[in-house]
Amino acid sequence: MFIFSAGLFSGKKLAGEILGPIMFLFLGVAAYCIYETWNERLSYMKIKRVLEDYKAVKPARYSYSDTRRITNQFKNWGKGPMELCLQREAMG
Repeated sequence: MFIFSAGLFSGKKLAGEILGPIMFLFLGVAAYCIYETWNERLSYMKIKRVLEDYKAVKPARYSYSDTRRITNQFKNWGKGPMELCLQREAMG
C-alpha cells in the first residue's frame, strides 16, 4: 500500500516514464518502416527506368534460317587470317 499511497505510480509519472519511451520506440519503428518502404520504391523505380531506357539496346535474336540468309554472302566464314594467307599463296 505504501507504493500506491506515496504517489510512486501517480498519473503524470506513469505517462512520463512508461508511456513516453514506448511511444518514442513506436514512432521510431514506424519511421524506419516508412523509410525502408520509400527506399525500396525508389530502387524499383530506378531499375524500371533503366530497363525502359535500354529496351532498344538489347540484342536481337535471329533464327537459324535468318542467320543463314544474312550470312550467305560470306565466302570465308570461319576461316582465320593464316588460312586465307596460305590459300592465296597456294593459288598464286
